[in-house]
Amino acid sequence: MCPSSSPYSSPCFLIPKADPTALSHWVNDYRILNANTIPDVHPLPSIQEILSDCGRGKIWGKLDMTNSFFQTRVHPDDVLYTAVVTPFGLYKWTVMPQGCRNAPATHQCRMFTALRPYIGLICHVYLDDIIIWSNSLDEHHCNVKTILSVLCSHHLYFSRKKTDLFCLELCFLGHHISHAGVEADDSKVDKILSWPVPSSASDVRSFLGLIKYISNFLPALSQFTCILNTLTTKEAEHNFHWSSTHQDAFTAIKSLVVSRERLMVIDHQNMGDNKIFVCSDASDWCTGAIPSFGPTLESACPVAFDSMQLKGPELNYPVHEKELLTIVHALKKWHVNLIGVPFSVYTDHHTLKNFTFQKNLSWHQARWQEFLTQYNFNIVYLHSEDNTVADSHSRLPPPLAPLAPELTPIHPATIASLPLFWCAARGLSSIQVPPLIPPCDIFTHVATTHLCVATDPDWLTRIRTGYREDKWCSHLLRDLAHTVTKLLSEERADDFHLYLYRSYDNDITVPRLTM
Repeated sequence: MCPSSSPYSSPCFLIPKADPTALSHWVNDYRILNANTIPDVHPLPSIQEILSDCGRGKIWGKLDMTNSFFQTRVHPDDVLYTAVVTPFGLYKWTVMPQGCRNAPATHQCRMFTALRPYIGLICHVYLDDIIIWSNSLDEHHCNVKTILSVLCSHHLYFSRKKTDLFCLELCFLGHHISHAGVEADDSKVDKILSWPVPSSASDVRSFLGLIKYISNFLPALSQFTCILNTLTTKEAEHNFHWSSTHQDAFTAIKSLVVSRERLMVIDHQNMGDNKIFVCSDASDWCTGAIPSFGPTLESACPVAFDSMQLKGPELNYPVHEKELLTIVHALKKWHVNLIGVPFSVYTDHHTLKNFTFQKNLSWHQARWQEFLTQYNFNIVYLHSEDNTVADSHSRLPPPLAPLAPELTPIHPATIASLPLFWCAARGLSSIQVPPLIPPCDIFTHVATTHLCVATDPDWLTRIRTGYREDKWCSHLLRDLAHTVTKLLSEERADDFHLYLYRSYDNDITVPRLTM
């Protein structure tokens, strides 16, 4: 930095670090400058692609740059825009400062340009971190020497303290890499396991954000995250209810983290007898897919896990389109591993085998068919009983399925002998109870069911919850006080309203959410 007389200025401040002996962290507030900066859209590399490539090695090395942004000078014509106000006057940066909108893209572009001939072959770079992999000690010595020579020629320097070379295992970008495969970093796992029970929508968002980082290692994750997603809405910010169902999902996610899988890496250069398999399956509201790598489907090891919650119009797709959407989503996610190589897709929906020859296509089927033409794959029918792994990732496990206890029914003939039962039903919305999970928006439709009367208190509580959460019942809740007497005396029902008790057939109608 140097003194400046620039007509532009931005504020700056210091943030103390946890270590009282360390220098405070300098922060430049370039929000106004960034708002008036044309963005540099140079992309950051895919972390999944980096892990897939470096996982092929047997020996690794890692380089971490020292003050990486400061190693790039600012163009003389642009230095005046970097000026900041300090207690000692106005100062400007002659090197690229932290906080500028295009600083990460500029640095990534510079690093990629310097190492372009070796990217994907012996190294990868992600901002200020470089990983080098090799298959032997001699090869690693040669690769490290090559990379260091290139960096020196481009005047790029690294921290000796943060450099690890000739390692049989190391942590890179939040993942642990070894000869056994790629797995989640223990530090992130420990942070998840020690995460306290969320008490606000912001807490839930933070927890789900951390979980998403290691989602590749967690099978059937979306079955539980969709339950917590209901607490991330704006409505939840003002009315936050943490129920036993949320707690069950929260605990189940932590259990998944404890039992996380170690993942295999696809080695495209040394396939040998190994093949690539993708098993997929879809339920009414969720999808699941697993790519695996090995000689046979039975002996193949998982490469990653993926599960996705269906939303909006996707919930109304017919079964074969949900199954096809699962395949398309899986291929998009693992495009790096699957493009340009033959592989097999296993599904328990037999009609998908003929999809490529189907003539009459909907607009999204036509889009999917065009997308699938870039891949070299064949669809294999696998009976649902044999497709248990992918199937388990698209369906709720038994512990979370029951939403109501077993009830002792009373014969319908005795309904008339229950005086003023409708008065109890009328109060179903008057008691504050936790929301019913899963919510209405993940179900395809709302329907009614006729049940025998039971006097179980928990049963009544769950009916009450259903009326509070069911949009279809909102009309009834608003008008019940004025109409219930009339409804009880009517001889026929209006198909567009929901009646609790109909005297003409001694029947009770309650809301039911169906998946």
